[in-house]
Amino acid sequence: MNRRLFIGTALLPFSMPPGILAAGDSPMAADMAFFDPRFSDSAPALGDWVRASAIRAVNGDVTQVWNEDLKRLSGKMPLTLAGVTTESFYFCLQYLLQEKNTVTAETLRINRNLFAWVIVNQNQKTMTEMS
Repeated sequence: MNRRLFIGTALLPFSMPPGILAAGDSPMAADMAFFDPRFSDSAPALGDWVRASAIRAVNGDVTQVWNEDLKRLSGKMPLTLAGVTTESFYFCLQYLLQEKNTVTAETLRINRNLFAWVIVNQNQKTMTEMS
């Protein structure tokens, strides 16, 4: 495991400018959104501020989502991901994306169990092509 990357991922939310999660007049657009059905507040909270083409229920484990979709997609294109999940899901997803991509992220605690979060994944290959 890359210890510097792990520590950098843990500190990233504290170094981000505020505003990604700021409330607006219309829902924020995301490529994918996630909620944790174990908590009744997660789906309604997500629906209040995110409009996404794909919404997935996750039970706290990022492994299936990563292996089925995100590992491949994150290497091909920029993604905006949002969710209302546990902190561990957000943290692991952010760590996995940050290994090969430039990631901007913000999180906001909703209650004892849930966090609202946004991760913007900018693929390194895409960034090189844009330069």
